[in-house]
Amino acid sequence: MWATGRRASGSVRKEVEIIRFACLSLIAAIGIGAGCGSPGIPKDTSSEPEGARTVSTVSTGTAELVRYGKGEDRPKLWSVRWRTADLEYSEAEEFSMKMDHVSGALYAKNEPVAEFRADSAYADKASDTLILRGHVWVEALNPNGTVFCSEVKWLADSEVIQASGGVRLESRDYKLGPIETLWCSPDLRRAGTPDLFAKSREVKG
Repeated sequence: MWATGRRASGSVRKEVEIIRFACLSLIAAIGIGAGCGSPGIPKDTSSEPEGARTVSTVSTGTAELVRYGKGEDRPKLWSVRWRTADLEYSEAEEFSMKMDHVSGALYAKNEPVAEFRADSAYADKASDTLILRGHVWVEALNPNGTVFCSEVKWLADSEVIQASGGVRLESRDYKLGPIETLWCSPDLRRAGTPDLFAKSREVKG
């Protein structure tokens, strides 16, 4: 459970309890396991217009999160560790996370297939997709190969890496790029432009 800074106001204490509930709800609702550092004090929205007070933010230090899929087996989809992160949540039970200085792993069939590093990552409750941005590095574990680019979308449902922005792919067999966009399997055995890649398999998202 996440803790918050101590403040005297009863309304703030109530907000803290809401944040704790929201964090627990996030873990339960989107199927993740998380260990978190101490977050910062929630954003004060008392001076904002009434219509703008639908989203709240809480910050956390170094921690790790695992996203699980649906179904009885609840397979691992991806894991990410960050240095700092912001959790946004609303009364409508909408949750999202922006994480900075990240590293982690991508999973297929509940097994790790690639590791990654990036400047930042984004995830939300509604989607199994993980978005990596800034100096992205993704390395397939078997066979070895590496993608370098500006952004990656990991479509866990389809097991597809969508890389964009100065994409380079380097493996033991070949080098490709730089090109603007490349889609590939997480083991990097298959790669191609979006139209060619999508013709060969169903891609969701």
